[in-house]
Amino acid sequence: MSSSSATQPRRSPASRPNANPDQVATDLSNRIATFARSNPDLFAYVRRALLEGDETGRLLFDGLVGVARAQIEFLHGAGALHEDLDLDWAALHEVLLNVGVMLLEGLVNRHLEDPILSDEGLLRFRDAMTNLHVRGIFRAPATD
Repeated sequence: MSSSSATQPRRSPASRPNANPDQVATDLSNRIATFARSNPDLFAYVRRALLEGDETGRLLFDGLVGVARAQIEFLHGAGALHEDLDLDWAALHEVLLNVGVMLLEGLVNRHLEDPILSDEGLLRFRDAMTNLHVRGIFRAPATD
């Protein structure tokens, strides 16, 4: 029996050859947001476990950091990231930026026009994260 793509697990863009940086930058955000929207009760449990920092929360956090670290290392090895990037902090930034927004969803929503888990909110979040990853926040220093 041949295996079809429908039975294959979805691979992260970071694990694909010649991964598009824009696509990779949004992958973790999309996965977390989709999970949160599709499983609100389970996500509430995950949120509580992460915030309480119990054994389950530590395992979840370590797993998320491990996934982020693997993606960062792959991209770094492929030459898609700055050579001098601190890989430990890059992985932690990915988790904190993506998971942190979802953990603090109620507080974050107070500062947004559309709730983060709405279609509009997710699109805006994805675009903002992609922009942050690909372009950064600060302008390059002026050269004389």
